[in-house]
Amino acid sequence: MPDPQAPSKPPSRRPRRFWLFAPYVAAAILALAGAAGWFVARVNLGRQMDRAVQTLHAHGVEVSWTRRRVSGFPFRLDVAIDALRITDRSGWAISAPQFKGEAFAYDPSHWMFAAPAGVAVTRPGTGVLDVTGQAIRASVSALGTAAPRFSFQGLKLTF
Repeated sequence: MPDPQAPSKPPSRRPRRFWLFAPYVAAAILALAGAAGWFVARVNLGRQMDRAVQTLHAHGVEVSWTRRRVSGFPFRLDVAIDALRITDRSGWAISAPQFKGEAFAYDPSHWMFAAPAGVAVTRPGTGVLDVTGQAIRASVSALGTAAPRFSFQGLKLTF
């Protein structure tokens, strides 16, 4: 017979599983926050492009395109613009049937651009200069600083 004076064991309780599921819940929350951040960045990119077009228009530069798409979820911001045309009031213009831009979502101050179908430069009084090639690319970085960096590359260009 058990001793009535002996200390009794506390009733066994169910083991806690909080630390078993906590890493998965934290990973899901981080993934949702990252996805929401990308969609916010996408909307902000569209708004900034529209503001830049309005600012250029106020300075006499016309910018137009037929279609703009932003993609690249979840790690990049890819912009594809069809029939881009930029015209200055002095008569200079540049146009591209296809224009693509790309930046990492975590570093939107460094952009890479490409014109896979070539570009056309309109010069006042002399006509249009078509530029085509295997690759026409540009890179812009350190935007928002005193000395942004621009790089241009063309492979097997034809003028």
